[in-house]
Amino acid sequence: MVTKRENLTKQLQPYQSAKHAQAVVSQIAATEEFLEHLKRMLWDASHEMHAEIKNEDDLRAAGIYLYWTAHRIPEKAIAEFFLRCNANELAGIVGKLETDIKCTDCGGIVAVNSREHLQGLRDTSRSRLCPSCWEKFVSDVDALCDKDELAEREQIVKLRSMPYADYLGSPEWRGTGSRNGVRQKAILHSGSKWAP
Repeated sequence: MVTKRENLTKQLQPYQSAKHAQAVVSQIAATEEFLEHLKRMLWDASHEMHAEIKNEDDLRAAGIYLYWTAHRIPEKAIAEFFLRCNANELAGIVGKLETDIKCTDCGGIVAVNSREHLQGLRDTSRSRLCPSCWEKFVSDVDALCDKDELAEREQIVKLRSMPYADYLGSPEWRGTGSRNGVRQKAILHSGSKWAP
């Protein structure tokens, strides 16, 4: 009995692009498998390093150093093998990383709170903000979003209250009405949350 998969495979065989795609898929699968193997090797290497370091202070210092400099070593390995803590305690033990990175807004020093934060700072396309400037930025963005959302809701209420003939002359109708025709009329007057 021929399965659907076998049938599809036979249908695609004459196409060179299908063969190329299948080869690429096979390479991706092999690469992913190899990557998983490397991750297991990294875990084992972390365990071996832990076994070689006998002094508790050196073990702790190595764990903190690895946390900040070797972002590919899993946090769980660092917590378990070097700092002898659970994942929830890790941030308190490694602390913050003092840097010479200056805030792009106020010029103050940016303290790094986590590996993810450090990776973000390495991405030069992102702003580098200290915690207080970041909070102000988030607050400003939230205020803008709230203002835009309020204006949008007010516009929806205004459109729903319009006579249909007036709505047909609105910019909203010109932007969407011609594509949606009768559906738009029904939605507008239904009071649906999906009305424009």
